[in-house]
Amino acid sequence: MCGIFGVSGGAPAAPIIAAGLKKLEYRGYDSSGIALSGEKGIWLCKCSGNLARLEKKLASSPPPQASVGIGHTRWATHGEATDLNAHPFLSRNGAFAAVHNGIIENYASLKTFLADKGFVLQSDTDSEIVPMLLEYFYDGDVVKAVLNTLSALEGAYALAIVSSYAPDCIFAARKDSALSIGSAGGASFVSSDVPALGGLAERSCTMPEQSVAVLRKGEILLFDGNGRKTVPRLLPLPSNNDDADKGAFPHFMLKEIFSQPRCLADAAAPFLDGRLLKNELFTDEEAKGFNRVKLIGCGSAFHAGVAGKYFIERLAALPAEAELAGEFRYRDALSDKNTLTVFVSQSGETADTLLALRHAKDRGSPTLAVVNTPLSSIASEADKTVHTRAGTEIAVATTKGYTTQVLCLFAVALLLGKARGTLPAPEESYVQALLELPQAVESVLGLNDRLKAAAKAVCGAQSVFFIGRGDDYAAAMEGALKLKEISYINANAYAAGELKHGTISLVETGTPVVALATDKSLFRKTASNIEEVKARGADTLLLTTAEASACCRSSRLGNTILLPHCRELGMIPASVSLQLLAYYAADALGRDVDKPRNLAKSVTVE
Repeated sequence: MCGIFGVSGGAPAAPIIAAGLKKLEYRGYDSSGIALSGEKGIWLCKCSGNLARLEKKLASSPPPQASVGIGHTRWATHGEATDLNAHPFLSRNGAFAAVHNGIIENYASLKTFLADKGFVLQSDTDSEIVPMLLEYFYDGDVVKAVLNTLSALEGAYALAIVSSYAPDCIFAARKDSALSIGSAGGASFVSSDVPALGGLAERSCTMPEQSVAVLRKGEILLFDGNGRKTVPRLLPLPSNNDDADKGAFPHFMLKEIFSQPRCLADAAAPFLDGRLLKNELFTDEEAKGFNRVKLIGCGSAFHAGVAGKYFIERLAALPAEAELAGEFRYRDALSDKNTLTVFVSQSGETADTLLALRHAKDRGSPTLAVVNTPLSSIASEADKTVHTRAGTEIAVATTKGYTTQVLCLFAVALLLGKARGTLPAPEESYVQALLELPQAVESVLGLNDRLKAAAKAVCGAQSVFFIGRGDDYAAAMEGALKLKEISYINANAYAAGELKHGTISLVETGTPVVALATDKSLFRKTASNIEEVKARGADTLLLTTAEASACCRSSRLGNTILLPHCRELGMIPASVSLQLLAYYAADALGRDVDKPRNLAKSVTVE
């Protein structure tokens, strides 16, 4: 979850590293720091708090003009967010500095081992172990010291290391935690995320699993876990876009919400061939060979998987299950060669999802990755990949990343259905729905003021309930998550018929209940559930369409906002409306919308 950035051959290195960390701050903002390597040794600057505090510290105490250095922005796991626990960490003799993302599981035993050798750790973190081990193992060869250190570590790690014994180099290593390398001109880069290299590197790649890289000016050497030299395959990196600029918007999240019409059009384009579907993903034989589908993800990606389950069952006539990645890999999941397992991850580096992918592959399951980063680990290791094309997302709470995942899973369901001959309607009608979707979302954005007003009703609530059926239930799950993660209001989603099975005991006068009902066939049932909570004093907000509600118009359903009709994909406009609702509630409460407390964008630890 932490962010790592380093440069070798960039002069001066400090502002380049600071700029890289700025792009990675969504991975953690508990603390940050920089270590620079030069002929006079290692220079270190670090502090708790967000990156702005480090920038002020650098301004008051200008760093040396070094061309080699590493930086870190932290999401705390072991140890509180203090100056002492901030990365980078120095070895006892000051000859090594290291930054770390991951969890060293044998930290306690290694700490005891080092204590017996006279090494005293100053921090509460597991990461300080690394530079101490480097010093212990060093015998004149830094690469050998790195390899011996790695052999002692158990758990997941991404590491960047500088040493006064090799002042022109950065040493990088990874195991079960993402790390990318890149180059441009005479500079070499290392970064937790490929997008952070945009505008700096011209070519990049994700480091292979259990590999070590040595970066120096104009050169990148790559070694496998046994120390054998390999050749990194650096691919052209797309030029940077304006995603890292808020423009006229007060927050990145609001900008990203409003960018969704374009993003959804971009996501749909690869699946369309005029008025027909373009199927380059599955052969008819492959699609007919599947007997079920599993959709695996965490957080919002899991919620997208729940939507995908409904799509696949409806369009491809295949049994489908959505599962949490962290649970899937710790049980005897019944996956085999006839089970298509789909892994959904915006970053393509989510630790639980990556390990679940390997778990499925070990069982012979065909795998498909739905990711926003095509050069990521999950994309590289899956059999097939769908790129969501959402662009870089800066706000920690996902918006465009989620809706493009849902669209892509809908497209996957369509392609499976087309290949299997199970589509309930002509494929032209589904293509039309995909083409109309951006305009439908644009219409939702036009309801901005009404949703802002509706948000006032939830600001003072202790709890908010979200209900829906079918696709709308999937959207309700994501809506509840959006509200709780950025406003800190307790919010929970329920299949509308389940609320009365226990949870309705929590509904009292004034309790906000947000109901989604965009499916005409289910509207009457959901309307009955709204009546149930209103009878107990709930304040309800109904999000529906004119088409869906036409069968049951009633003044007893509470405040109603009509969304645009979008055949088969009504949950996406509904999800966008819930994103706006959450945004305005959080903003009204004065929350840090883009950087909510305790969260990070990319979860790269288990």
